[in-house]
Amino acid sequence: MTTTAPTQSTTDDAVAVAREAFAAVHTAADHALAAVAALGSTDLPLDVATLEWLVQEAQRVVNRHDRIRIRALDVVRRTREAGGSHHDNDAQFTAGRTHTDPRGAARDTHLAKALGNQPPTSPPHPEDAGERNPDGTPDVPPSPTAAAWDAGLITREHALIITGALNDLPDHLTPGQRLTVEEGLVAKAQKVNPATLRKAAKRALEALDLPEAEVDAHHDQLLHNQEHAAWDAASFWMRDNHD
Repeated sequence: MTTTAPTQSTTDDAVAVAREAFAAVHTAADHALAAVAALGSTDLPLDVATLEWLVQEAQRVVNRHDRIRIRALDVVRRTREAGGSHHDNDAQFTAGRTHTDPRGAARDTHLAKALGNQPPTSPPHPEDAGERNPDGTPDVPPSPTAAAWDAGLITREHALIITGALNDLPDHLTPGQRLTVEEGLVAKAQKVNPATLRKAAKRALEALDLPEAEVDAHHDQLLHNQEHAAWDAASFWMRDNHD
């Protein structure tokens, strides 16, 4: 993948394409709403296989729409950094214009930066590493986490857990080892709920050929950090009711 400095015409073209795409998404959503309403009004009972398909496809659509939202937050960040917008805080900018929780928006802006906004493709492979754009910057394909979320196979919570686990990995791991860990967590995320994935992420090093003692030590350190953070966030207060 190569990139060039955008001109005003190419920017206008990209905005026009995005507007058309979102209009198509809203039209498709209208059709989906009507179709699901029709399923609910039918007198014929649906079999279990159809119900499973329905809830799975509905969740996949939610996941993909959530990924679009996260990608949009990365556009907000990159535009600000390029001087195209003069707001000071991406989370406050987004929360104020979408009427959403600023704390959730802050987490999402960090998640957007961690996953990037590369065009959706297949997950990266080690042999692809090292390619560079004409300006000398690395040509980085989407991560396995981003690719799985693009396809609607994992949720926002799964993505938050995986990116958090990657941040907690030891610094001495090679890029190949980090990729192996991420691929393992992404595969597991497609089979379990976020609570189960969170537990597995604490022992993410088990995906590598490392001594059991090192895996246990990393796990213990994560638990210690989690406990320390909980104590830091804890508070106790009393108030006199004058009675």
